[in-house]
Amino acid sequence: MYKHEIRFHIQEEIMKRLPVKSLLQFRTVSKTWKSLIDSSDFITAHIFHRHTQQHHLLASYANPMDETQYVSFIDDDTLPKQRSIHTLPPFLKQLIHPEVVGSSHGLFCLYDSNAIFTTKMVVLWNPSIRKLVVVDMPNKEFIGFGLWSFEKFEVIQLPDSLARPDLGNLYTSKLRGSLAILKYKDNIISVWMMDHGVEISFTKLFTIETPPFVIGFRNSGVPIMQVTNDDDGQSKLVVYEPKSKHKHVIETSDSHYAFYVNTYMETLLLQGRYAKVGRGDISKHVVSG
Repeated sequence: MYKHEIRFHIQEEIMKRLPVKSLLQFRTVSKTWKSLIDSSDFITAHIFHRHTQQHHLLASYANPMDETQYVSFIDDDTLPKQRSIHTLPPFLKQLIHPEVVGSSHGLFCLYDSNAIFTTKMVVLWNPSIRKLVVVDMPNKEFIGFGLWSFEKFEVIQLPDSLARPDLGNLYTSKLRGSLAILKYKDNIISVWMMDHGVEISFTKLFTIETPPFVIGFRNSGVPIMQVTNDDDGQSKLVVYEPKSKHKHVIETSDSHYAFYVNTYMETLLLQGRYAKVGRGDISKHVVSG
């Protein structure tokens, strides 16, 4: 019997398409695999194959102890059964009410303007690998977050049905990778999505009767809303089916504070030697959650 060994470059191509959880386990197989998976080239290549990865939802809200709770769900037909609770390291409890400033490539940026530090702190967190980076920041009134990439930026001209201020209040969101416009007027929410054709246009997808507030979308395009019960003070995170008008509860909080929902896909960013953000090496600040 002959022993057939798969060539290393083929092994690498296969691993680029595997889930993050499997790759973390494979790091213990051999020093060669660990070195590969921790390398910046592999981590970058894995991001470019993210279309093979599962979509996730991260919800955050304040629990009855006034602590921020982080819960993630796999965004597929099993929602909300595949649910995970994420716990941040104890020293981050000094962040009184950490706010998710933004998310990009599987990383979340947390910031609290009320944190009890002489120097303000920004936390970059990858819930998929349970690691985070603490970055000292000067006191700033505004903070944004995003990872640089080769993208085209342009000014979008809204149609008259959206551009006129007397037609309601407008909010922006992201829906299946495209710009979405939410128009609120007369207790009705209308959801519009930008079409990428020869000429940019907007298509009205559906309308929703308020008071529920749309705070995000599933990967399928179905809206996610927060519904508050005035009788018991409970807040519910619900998925709303526009066609059937059915509301499906995926999370409940006993607090009146608002939910925040962000979508993400798993990446290996912050793993191994790739713990570098901005200028200089900040790997010494990497913390396992």
